[in-house]
Amino acid sequence: MAQRYLRIKGQIESIIALFPYTLDLTENQLLKDAVVHFEVFQMITVEIQAKGMDLVHCRKQFEERTACIVCLLSRVVLIPFLLLE
Repeated sequence: MAQRYLRIKGQIESIIALFPYTLDLTENQLLKDAVVHFEVFQMITVEIQAKGMDLVHCRKQFEERTACIVCLLSRVVLIPFLLLE
């Protein structure tokens, strides 16, 4: 959902009625950082699994990174808007 928001951000900002619901620069950067961290986490996890480790072991290896992602995402306000779904 975060990647989708970043992809259609320009279109959302062009709709005047949705502008109040857009993220400010700081929130937008937090979301971008969270997406990058998640992509790195997912890439490394898939690579480790390919070497024969199960998903539980992979997640234990990245508890700190996961906590960072959760912290970043907790700062972003997501507003449900049915027209965007």
